[in-house]
Amino acid sequence: MKNYAKYDIAGRHIEIRRDDYNWFILHGPNNLKNFEKHAEYWYFSSLESMLLRLHKLLRDLGMKSIGYEDVVLAIQEASCQIKE
Repeated sequence: MKNYAKYDIAGRHIEIRRDDYNWFILHGPNNLKNFEKHAEYWYFSSLESMLLRLHKLLRDLGMKSIGYEDVVLAIQEASCQIKE
């Protein structure tokens, strides 16, 4: 599983990951020693669904927008994998 982005906002930690078939959002407090074990996981089969959920999550935490660089990189790598 490959990490694409990490956010630390308002005492919360968010990671975006991807494997060959799905996108994942992991969400939990910053202070957890074993973040992966205690984090909430969301699984998405499409990039659009993942971005919609991520936007809602970041908006609820007070972030106005996500970096376009992260989105563009994710789309480019996903399209390269589809071509292969």
